[in-house]
Amino acid sequence: MENLFAKNFSNLSLKPINEVAEELDIEPYVLRFWETKFTQISPTKGRGNRRLYNHKDIDTIKSIKDLLYNKGFTIEGAKKYLNGDIKMEAAANTNASPNKQVISEAINELRAIQAELQELA
Repeated sequence: MENLFAKNFSNLSLKPINEVAEELDIEPYVLRFWETKFTQISPTKGRGNRRLYNHKDIDTIKSIKDLLYNKGFTIEGAKKYLNGDIKMEAAANTNASPNKQVISEAINELRAIQAELQELA
């Protein structure tokens, strides 16, 4: 008798955690941590509880990596963005640290002062 589950399972193009980690240049422990924080990542568990990721999971992980590493999001900000709760501009504002906001405000004030001084000259 043919094992239908095994046949369907093999056609899903699943990748184990070590391959995904290597492909995306992320440590496996980071992927396991992100699974606990992002409900969008839900790998299939294979024999021995081995994590197997499908293409949707891998695309989600790529997005998370980009948000966290390149766009400066916090985990909470990335979660809200992925859930569609906030847009990129709002997320960027909520992710800015207080120091960055203070610096940005100071720069704006200095530019205003500079413009006033140029008018006086």
